Amino acid sequence: MISISSTSIRAVLFDLNGTLIHDGAAHRAAFREVFAQNGVAISDQDYEKKVANHLNRQIWPAVLGDVQPQRIAELTASKEQNYRRFMAQSGITPGAFELIQHIHAAGLKVVLVTTAQRETVKVVLKHLGLEGQFNEMVTGEDVSIGKPDPEIYLTALDRLEIMPSEALAFEDSPQGVQAAMAASIRTIGVLSEYAEKELSSYGVKEFITSFDEVIVY
Repeated sequence: MISISSTSIRAVLFDLNGTLIHDGAAHRAAFREVFAQNGVAISDQDYEKKVANHLNRQIWPAVLGDVQPQRIAELTASKEQNYRRFMAQSGITPGAFELIQHIHAAGLKVVLVTTAQRETVKVVLKHLGLEGQFNEMVTGEDVSIGKPDPEIYLTALDRLEIMPSEALAFEDSPQGVQAAMAASIRTIGVLSEYAEKELSSYGVKEFITSFDEVIVY
């Protein structure tokens, strides 16, 4: 059981994709459909290296080569449309809604930290029944580089005006846990798509499979 102390923690930071919603397959299908339309087949290894948790504006040049800004916008729009279609089949991680209510009741901030685009984030939160549940949201539009760089978590800490020791993060991916831990935030690994062994290699020591395993006191 993971414990969150309301006397020492002031904010709980949640990743979105793979953490609050099990949508890894939806993301892969959405990207691969666009890549295929552009004559590219991407391996699982390259997907992890060039796509997972990266910003859209970084992904297309990394995979397709020299891509003009207008084309990047078009590719991103196609991918987002695909993702929303596939995402509709994905559900919320068990216990997430209830945990967020407990965190609010304890007087702590609830923060979303995701490299996804803000408009898509809104669609996902509506799908999950989590609209209006976050005190702050930091998205891909708010940073210049995606995870595993810690910029997105440092941005969240700066907005909240808190120290890393006053925050706790939930992340599901190697890139995500690297970003949170590089910002010196206590990080809990959510075992959805990646195994404990994969995340522990980056220093994560605490894991859950559902948010029912977390208590706030």
